[in-house]
Amino acid sequence: MDAWLQHRGVLSGWIEELDDYYNRYLPRRIDGQWQGNHSTYPRLRQVYEHIHELIRPWYGPPRPLGDWLPLFGDLVVQVFGHRNFDLDTESERHTWKACRVIQTTVSRVAGLISEVMPTVTGHEALQLVLDQSRSERLTPLAVEPAIELVGWLELPLDDAPALIVTSFNEGLVPSSLNADLFLPGGLRSALGIDDNSRRYARDAYAVASLLAPWRNATFIVGRRTTNEEPLAPSRLLFAAPPEVVALRSRRFFAPLCVRADEPPLAGGLASSRTSSAFAIPRPTPLANPITKMSVTEFRSYLACPYRYYLSRVLRLQRVADDATELDGATFGELAHHVLEQFGHSDARHASDASVIAEELNRFLNQRLLDRFGKQPRAVLSVQFAQLRMRLQAFAQFQADWVAQGWQIEHTELSFSERPGHLMVDGVPMYLTGRIDRIDVNTKTGERAILDYKTSDAGLHPEQSHRKTKSTWLDLQLPLYRHLVRELGIDQPVRLGYVVLPKRVSDVNALLADWTAADLAEADRTAERVVRDIRAEVFWPPADAPPDFSEEFAAICQDGVFGRKGAT
Repeated sequence: MDAWLQHRGVLSGWIEELDDYYNRYLPRRIDGQWQGNHSTYPRLRQVYEHIHELIRPWYGPPRPLGDWLPLFGDLVVQVFGHRNFDLDTESERHTWKACRVIQTTVSRVAGLISEVMPTVTGHEALQLVLDQSRSERLTPLAVEPAIELVGWLELPLDDAPALIVTSFNEGLVPSSLNADLFLPGGLRSALGIDDNSRRYARDAYAVASLLAPWRNATFIVGRRTTNEEPLAPSRLLFAAPPEVVALRSRRFFAPLCVRADEPPLAGGLASSRTSSAFAIPRPTPLANPITKMSVTEFRSYLACPYRYYLSRVLRLQRVADDATELDGATFGELAHHVLEQFGHSDARHASDASVIAEELNRFLNQRLLDRFGKQPRAVLSVQFAQLRMRLQAFAQFQADWVAQGWQIEHTELSFSERPGHLMVDGVPMYLTGRIDRIDVNTKTGERAILDYKTSDAGLHPEQSHRKTKSTWLDLQLPLYRHLVRELGIDQPVRLGYVVLPKRVSDVNALLADWTAADLAEADRTAERVVRDIRAEVFWPPADAPPDFSEEFAAICQDGVFGRKGAT
């Protein structure tokens, strides 16, 4: 399809647009009713138009199957007609043979009498023909050293000097069919069509031909299934003189040789190497020094300098198309958007929880409609209901918070254009970030910098920022102090989270109780990080992978025994 689309003038990159569109909107289907800005995803929209035009003839009410069959040839010619197949190339040869198989299947179905042809939709017609084609084999090109795998009926026609017959068991060779609903064995014999006697004769002839003197044939008979159920040998093994039957019976039913117990795989497998042959790629010198950092990047570096290099310097990220529901980041993004709208509304100063809840619901409904449409997936509806419950609890918290004298002063402040800075060795490291809200208490004059957190656990800032009193895991909240200096806020501020966890009764503001000495230690940790980044210390990878770093597991060889190049 990609080659066909390129032939129609579609530029590359539409698959990336499809992944991005799917991950952003999680649509049930792509039907031309686009979500988001109409100017986005131009290639994807172009692809939709071409494919929609291609399958347009297959729409319509149900018709007899024979009426759909001419469309198969048209479809194959439209998609593959511009191609010149190189039959010496394996992939192109398979495509060409697949087209031939479809053509053959359509011809076979067309030979049915009209009375037995069902009335089907275009989709069902496609499915029926594909089901009929699925049993056809596309054999690869023959190569000299290959061991060819063929079916039982093809073996007598094969001139290979050596062969191995597997599963030479009753029920498989000869095959039997006794319980057919419409054509049982007796009726088949009376009608003179293929029955068990003919199958037995056919398979007996096949075995005789395989035992030709010029051929080296080996027959393998299974004793038990994988579930330890006993298997019977093929009765063709006993189509022999009595003394031969006796010898074969004794051999087959004789007890197995008892072997000494050995540890699993004892001596069975031997590695040719003592470590992985894939070395973890080393960081390369930077073309330009890092002079600007987001306040959230410090946590990434403290967790693992190498994974920080992969994500923040090389900008590597995983692109997936298997999402079925909102992940944690998207769920939080949705909540942040609604709370940002609330922070700019007149209701932000309200002390009535019902007024706040009504506004939040209005903002949420509008956002859901704009992003996910009128008919989102069922699982999304469940997640929307969960978010609605959290926002309902937030409304009560906000009303109580306002009653204590707190008012929202700033909402969603971005410091990308006017970054803060951290002076390290006389040179500034510019800091960027986005502060969810800054509140001021009209009674005490205090200010609080608050970050919304929608994770299920609802951790306290102390839990997420420090492992011990002197070991910082995250510096986001302490570094906010350096950002707000750009607003002229130099006095001490409270730092904390507004948590909206799974347990809605725990929705609350959680403020850190860090002292000036604690914050000074956080600044020293940040300075050490800046010095290491300036020195390009991105090696080695942390031995224990940080949480939520699975996207780099293959590069870092997480869980690989004897991984190479990690020290």
